[in-house]
Amino acid sequence: MADAFDRGDGPPLTQETLVSPVPITKEPFPLESPAPSALPQVAPIAHGSAPRLIKAAEFIGGTAGKIVGTSRNVYRKLDMRHREDMRALRKAGGEIEQEVATLSDTAAEISGSVKRYFRSHDARDIAQDAVALAKRYPKQSLAIAVVMGFLVEKALLKRNA
Repeated sequence: MADAFDRGDGPPLTQETLVSPVPITKEPFPLESPAPSALPQVAPIAHGSAPRLIKAAEFIGGTAGKIVGTSRNVYRKLDMRHREDMRALRKAGGEIEQEVATLSDTAAEISGSVKRYFRSHDARDIAQDAVALAKRYPKQSLAIAVVMGFLVEKALLKRNA
């Protein structure tokens, strides 16, 4: 059946006559032949008739519209994903902030306890408590003594330099 724009002076106007589609294969392209273009190539229109050009333009416009629609959908999905990621980051940031606040409060409480301990005990009580801790935790006490000795030595060398 002849199309309204087809004057019958050539093959019928179909997608095959307008476009030479790229063959889709599951095999990778051989190295000796170049990979086909991602977009179909418009076949030359032999007769140059205006109706064929109009049909070709309509087909290309429809394909371009599909590409634009697809790209908009991809953009929307990426935008939604970005928003979800930002919500997750804000939530994680809030949790980290909560943990830092808790650690800060704990450090302040320990600092206050140490301050109260040193104010309420004299040197003899502190020495007796240190000996009791060293006997209770000998390995840890030795490690602390080595580190403290190293730090004191560094401070003395820095002062004399």
